[in-house]
Amino acid sequence: NKFYIGEARCHPSDWEFESQLVGEHYAYTRSMIQELCENRDALISELKALKHLYNILEQNPRVHYDSIECYTIRRQMKLLERDIGDTKQLIRATKKDMREMIEQKDAFYKQVRDMRKKDTDET
Repeated sequence: NKFYIGEARCHPSDWEFESQLVGEHYAYTRSMIQELCENRDALISELKALKHLYNILEQNPRVHYDSIECYTIRRQMKLLERDIGDTKQLIRATKKDMREMIEQKDAFYKQVRDMRKKDTDET
């Protein structure tokens, strides 16, 4: 039940190419990145709590390393570490894809401007 808000603004030099659909895509991608970052932070705090619990159990002489409880906690820690790594990788890939898309749009806009300038120079 959380809301994530992504924002997209058109640069003043690109107003001639302003598109609601592109802006909505950028805003959605940014909100998705926000959500992923929050999920990553939640996973990190869960991992921290499990590590603390495991350290407490390690210090107790009555708890055996091979017990089911210790095994379960170690397994959950490994799973959380894997999930954190996957989430970080997804965040990096999403940001990279967004940067590449923006660069491609800029190159396309530059090409269109050059063609328009060439057409106006010829006439």
